[in-house]
Amino acid sequence: MPLPTEKAEILILGAGFAGAATAYHRARLGARGVVIVDRESSPGLHASGKNAAMLREISPEPLWEPFLAEGAAFLRRTAGPDTFDCSASGSLLLGMEADLARLEPFCVSARGRGVNPVRWGVAEAASRVPALAGCGADGAVFTPTDGVVDIARLLAFYLDGAVKEGARLRFGARATAFERAGDVLRAVKVGDGWIEARRVVNAAGAWAGEVGRLAGALDPGLSTFRRHIFVTEKMASVASDWPFVWDIARECYFRPEEGGLLLSPCDQDA
Repeated sequence: MPLPTEKAEILILGAGFAGAATAYHRARLGARGVVIVDRESSPGLHASGKNAAMLREISPEPLWEPFLAEGAAFLRRTAGPDTFDCSASGSLLLGMEADLARLEPFCVSARGRGVNPVRWGVAEAASRVPALAGCGADGAVFTPTDGVVDIARLLAFYLDGAVKEGARLRFGARATAFERAGDVLRAVKVGDGWIEARRVVNAAGAWAGEVGRLAGALDPGLSTFRRHIFVTEKMASVASDWPFVWDIARECYFRPEEGGLLLSPCDQDA
């Protein structure tokens, strides 16, 4: 291996939300020598900049519950005029009776930490979002503290915060090789040079599997899929203060966006 051109205590591959948030929190906890590299010319060009930006705290998936709770608490605590916007327009989780029954234990848990999800009938949901009239669901769970986050400002908040604590950013830099000494990772070739690193964080998103295999790590079996998000033209029938709506029986969602609707069928294309 040629002599390293740079050294890092923690080298993070990827400047999307996973990498940016890791850099921010590690730097805030006192880590020095944090370096973040990303293959693109600017952050958030892929999934981190093209998601629906919805803050949702109730889910029928037990493994997600602590992450949803801690993430939502952090966002609400940190949001503000000088950081990023985090609305509290609420959420409506639609479903059939069996779906809503699966949600109930998580609603009870949420109430225990100060969140107040409430069960609504379809008529009550339609009074808030008229587009739901005749939707065919049995009911909904309304969570008033859910909402929408300004993801561009949130990503900038993480990266700017990490840089203020000493982290270094490099864009247009792709990891192409890894140097190991037995089981110990010593350095990563990034662009034309090598970065010697004590720890490497694989936050490469859709390329995480490729990066892991290149590093000689156990194959995590990651698969990448594309989903569609559509934004309609402005619609007079859409109100900007509607909560976002997620049909957990059919797995689709929509929310207001610039006078129209942002919506997705939650499809997965290889």
